[in-house]
Amino acid sequence: MTKNIHGMTALATAIETDHPCTYRGCDIATALRHGFVIASAILLTGATEAPETSAVIARYGLDLGTVHDSGFTRWAAWHRAHGTACPACGSYAYQWDEDDSSPEVCSNCLAMLTQSST
Repeated sequence: MTKNIHGMTALATAIETDHPCTYRGCDIATALRHGFVIASAILLTGATEAPETSAVIARYGLDLGTVHDSGFTRWAAWHRAHGTACPACGSYAYQWDEDDSSPEVCSNCLAMLTQSST
């Protein structure tokens, strides 16, 4: 169990190193910000090369495929509850905090967003 805890902490740090992003339209940064470390790692390594993240995965023997279902299922539910789809470009913007209002403008194309989550 301790190995997993240290592995998750190291993985979160590696993701931040490989992808130092605070863009509220970024699913990788949003997943990490809300504690979905596995989902963030899956999204990051699926999108680009991530040398620090890959090194931590190898060092701790993390099998993202094995933990994919539980980690990604929880992220998908959160994404549906807090993500707002842009009707113009299809990108998502996310509510980052519980007291944060839903985004009103797409951070990708600047179109006005509907207030319903998808």
